[in-house]
Amino acid sequence: MTTKEVPDYDRGKAKRYANQRYILTGLTSLYWFAFLLLFLVTGASAALKEAAFGVAGAGSGGQSIYLLGFILISAVALLPLGYYQGYVVEHRFEPMAHPVDVDHVRFDVLIERRRVFPDAG
Repeated sequence: MTTKEVPDYDRGKAKRYANQRYILTGLTSLYWFAFLLLFLVTGASAALKEAAFGVAGAGSGGQSIYLLGFILISAVALLPLGYYQGYVVEHRFEPMAHPVDVDHVRFDVLIERRRVFPDAG
């Protein structure tokens, strides 16, 4: 398989994409830290614990409900950053995606099929 040279303008775009991904990774860590800190400081964790344990008791049922509630709250809280990181950035740099060589993929599938099922023809 041969590799293609990437033109200079694509390299610049690739560097901008990589830098933006690195920055977003750091921001995600900070966002998580801030979310967890606020969740504890504001008393939301204690309120969720009281509600969960009130419904299912102090055993594993209450702990499970608390965990499920925490997962749902954190998913909603982190949704904007996840949307930006996973959708907006990827679509902004969509031309970076390399086209798939369909004939090459078909050939690979055909070879693999013959290797796995030699009698299939």
